Amino acid sequence: SVLENHHASAAFSLMQTESYNIFLNISSESAAKLRSEIIEVVLATDMAQHFAKVAQVKTKLSTEEFMAFDHAEDKLLMMKLVLHACDISNAAKPLPLCAEWVCRVMTEFFLQGDKEKELDLPVSQLMDRRSTNIAKAQIGFIDILVMPMFAEICRVLPPVSELTDNLAKNKAFWQTQTEEMEKEMLHETQRIPMPDGSKKSTAHPKLVGDGRASLVPMSLYNDQRFLANSDWEIKMAEGKPSGAAGQGSRQSVVAQPVSQRMESPEPGVDVPGRVPAPVS
Repeated sequence: SVLENHHASAAFSLMQTESYNIFLNISSESAAKLRSEIIEVVLATDMAQHFAKVAQVKTKLSTEEFMAFDHAEDKLLMMKLVLHACDISNAAKPLPLCAEWVCRVMTEFFLQGDKEKELDLPVSQLMDRRSTNIAKAQIGFIDILVMPMFAEICRVLPPVSELTDNLAKNKAFWQTQTEEMEKEMLHETQRIPMPDGSKKSTAHPKLVGDGRASLVPMSLYNDQRFLANSDWEIKMAEGKPSGAAGQGSRQSVVAQPVSQRMESPEPGVDVPGRVPAPVS
């Protein structure tokens, strides 16, 4: 759980600064308890625990005792599931937001896949633009991961049904896109179709006339005509800064493998994999 440990570590490192210390006005005993629960809940967002947690809640929900939430461990289990649901909730958002986030996520995935190929490394799952049909990937994501989890949460929190409705609508939308995106995949030109009436995606500035955000093949990044018409962020994502030298501090890391990102933590953040000592 490298990233999850890093998230917890970074949060508690920030709290070493008094102005960020949310535990400042509570007892050390309460602070220690909250800290322990926060770490547990954050670490539970690791996808490696996904199926086990969903199965655990499903089993628990078969008993009336669980719904009473008289036991601290039952409350903590639901907290873990709900935070993890938030973490993978893009597919449950209204379609315009869902499509926007699909564009952002898949752009990052494909850039990482391109970098892995460049370094002669195995390409991570869903990150090969030559074999990943984005629409099919979204349908699988909803069917296998998101919907089963949200369905269980909905049994405890009925208003979540609004999100399960969104999931059904979004799945139906992606089902209408699979054939066209399969053709585009073969030419490495997959584009994210934006719903009628929504704003064009700002995640990737290379837009075509029909308002679909293009996931541009890696080869085009060396095309000066493309660079001349592209947004600064895309150039920065590929390590091609434009404008003043000072902009370099905002360089995107979307093209970097996770290992590279972890080697250069922000100043003041503990080493990933190690949660700092409790705030005194």
